[in-house]
Amino acid sequence: SAVVAGDQNVASGFASTVTGGGFNLASGPRSVVVGGADNVAAGDHGTVIGGRYNTVAPGSIGGTVVGGNQNLCSGERAVVLGGLENVASGKWSVVRGGAENSGGGLAATVTGGLRNTANGEYSSNAGGRERWVTASGGWVACGLFQWE
Repeated sequence: SAVVAGDQNVASGFASTVTGGGFNLASGPRSVVVGGADNVAAGDHGTVIGGRYNTVAPGSIGGTVVGGNQNLCSGERAVVLGGLENVASGKWSVVRGGAENSGGGLAATVTGGLRNTANGEYSSNAGGRERWVTASGGWVACGLFQWE
């Protein structure tokens, strides 16, 4: 494990690394935190790049959070790309920005907006506000068109 630069960073997981930033923790095996502040990579092969208060949870194998604030990745190989208080909990799910969005289904995708959810397998929510997709293969496009 290695800590390269920064302030009060800790790399406690097997073969983990923290590079720059402050008060970051890489506690998962082979986890990485690059910059930012108060970030945690606790999952195996978890990665957090920048932002603040972002977390890759224990049990999230290969999860990634890139920037933003208070985002959580708990799904296997799931990704959160910025935004505020977004959650990617489904295996292979992706949440791209916005605020308070959730990708909980297998391979589900949420593209921005506010308080949107994609909980169905292979479901997609393309933004808007407070839209939910629960059906397998369901989708919503900014509230204009919807199959849920």
